[in-house]
Amino acid sequence: LINVQIPASALSLPSPLAMTTFAVLGIILWAGMSEKCDDFYASNHGMLLTVFHIMVIVMSIASVVGLSTFVGQIITDISSYWNQFSSQYLPIGEKKDEDKA
Repeated sequence: LINVQIPASALSLPSPLAMTTFAVLGIILWAGMSEKCDDFYASNHGMLLTVFHIMVIVMSIASVVGLSTFVGQIITDISSYWNQFSSQYLPIGEKKDEDKA
């Protein structure tokens, strides 16, 4: 059988993308809310409006942290991919063990 391994960065991508999408949609909704709409929800459904504001802020922070983690994983994957090829090369000025004798 073929041994196929999925990198960890591919498995961790959906969560930051979902958080970023919800954060952007929440910011757009919050920015597009008129003063009249905000006053209505504040007077009739104050807890709902407060939870909405908190969730938009939390999702914005979580999306930044999630995307930075994802970028770090991508950098690590690329680094480990290139290191598997560079292990056969020696730094400049060093000789192989068989050449040293």
